[in-house]
Amino acid sequence: MTTATSAWLVWSAGEAGPRAPSRQAALAWWTVAVIVRSGYVPLAFGGRQFWAARADSVLLCVVMAHYASLARRVDQTAAALAVPEIAWTAFATVLSAAVAGKNS
Repeated sequence: MTTATSAWLVWSAGEAGPRAPSRQAALAWWTVAVIVRSGYVPLAFGGRQFWAARADSVLLCVVMAHYASLARRVDQTAAALAVPEIAWTAFATVLSAAVAGKNS
């Protein structure tokens, strides 16, 4: 829910100055995050492909961190709302690695 609110804040913000990233750039990275996020559950729980799920969560962590850095220059609250997902995804990465290691 916080990432959707974050994207809404970016979407509804005015365009920033010429050196700041555009709202569209931030929202493009948010869209990539939504797509990447949709892969974790099928990989981890559907296919029990824990190493692939870990790779997916690492990618999501990177994408969300980049989104947050772009969002910060558009709307600081939007960037702050992305932090819980980054933290949760980092935890999921560690958890996926532990599960993969025990099931190898």
